[in-house]
Amino acid sequence: MIFSEFADSYRTFASRLSSSHGTEAWSYGLRRFLVPVAFISSIRVVFAALLYLTLFREEGSSWIQVFANWDTGHYYLIALSWYPNFLAPRWAFFPFYPLLIRILSSVGLSIPISALIISTTCGIISIPVFQRIAEKYYTKGHALTTTLLYFLFPPVFVFLGVNYSESLFLLLTMLTWLYHLRGAEYKSLLAACFASLTRPYGVFIVFALAYDYLRKRQFGMVARLLIPILIVFGWVLYSFLETGTIAIMSATAIFWNSGNVEMIRQGLSGVMHGDFSSVRLLLFVGLHHLPLVIVSVSSVILVMILCYKAWKLDAAFAVYLITSILIIIWFDFIPGFGSFPRLLFFLFPIGLPMYTKRRWLAILVIGILIILSYVGWLAFLIDGFA
Repeated sequence: MIFSEFADSYRTFASRLSSSHGTEAWSYGLRRFLVPVAFISSIRVVFAALLYLTLFREEGSSWIQVFANWDTGHYYLIALSWYPNFLAPRWAFFPFYPLLIRILSSVGLSIPISALIISTTCGIISIPVFQRIAEKYYTKGHALTTTLLYFLFPPVFVFLGVNYSESLFLLLTMLTWLYHLRGAEYKSLLAACFASLTRPYGVFIVFALAYDYLRKRQFGMVARLLIPILIVFGWVLYSFLETGTIAIMSATAIFWNSGNVEMIRQGLSGVMHGDFSSVRLLLFVGLHHLPLVIVSVSSVILVMILCYKAWKLDAAFAVYLITSILIIIWFDFIPGFGSFPRLLFFLFPIGLPMYTKRRWLAILVIGILIILSYVGWLAFLIDGFA
């Protein structure tokens, strides 16, 4: 689907290049997409090389380890042997990303390489897709700056190409909205269906579509949005038939219930019941993971500001963001506390308000984000919240 967009850009570029306005063609056509793709990809290659030489070279580990840690093993296991007929940690993960890994590995590639190809490809394609969406709301120059700032933001940059489902999820939700903006509703619906099978909250992109259909009085389109919802329901039903429980929620509640998670849960429960002595449990965990707490609290504040600005761009974004954030808080805030910033910032409308008109400030922020992204990637490989 997205490849047709590149073909259209190339044809426009070629036709203008053959005229007397070659410079204008270059500026109009490919450069505004190639600049962020080349810039961000180059930084990723440099960082990957540095991290490999720093962390894995002396151990003799494979270079693929730079892109794999924590939940990566669950995706590998699903791709290798699918889901078991009993409750297991892998049931917490939705099937589309590991299914693609499984399909690609069937042609002879290893599972880690297949996972990296899918993640990296989706991450690269996501950059111009996001920029296309931004151009619907801003000038092309504004959209370019916004794209650079969003994709250099540490949670997005780090998980843009590591072996997680985030880049696939980001691409599919953005394609859903981009095709909708262009009136290609069947393509939009197809992308929404795949997004619904990629991440647990992927289905909530349909609420943005529903809001837009209703305000445009396109009531007949709303009924079609039941298809992604029914697909998620079908997956939940499949997990129930296999395990005898709603495995998606049960797996998260049981297998991500570490010592720190349990202390947070007990502390919050105690405070809610008037036992303020439970605050010491929260303070213990908070002080033990102070950098993570600072990052998470800062992320929540920043997300609130960006959500407000996204709502000013398009009220449909507010519907999507509010429903997604509420479900993330409800199911993932305690067990997935360390992942909270990542989960929030892969809701693409949050990235659209990331912009400054001051060029010097944009350059300064980009430099800071590059440094923080390296630190974030390093933390992904060596640190965690357990």
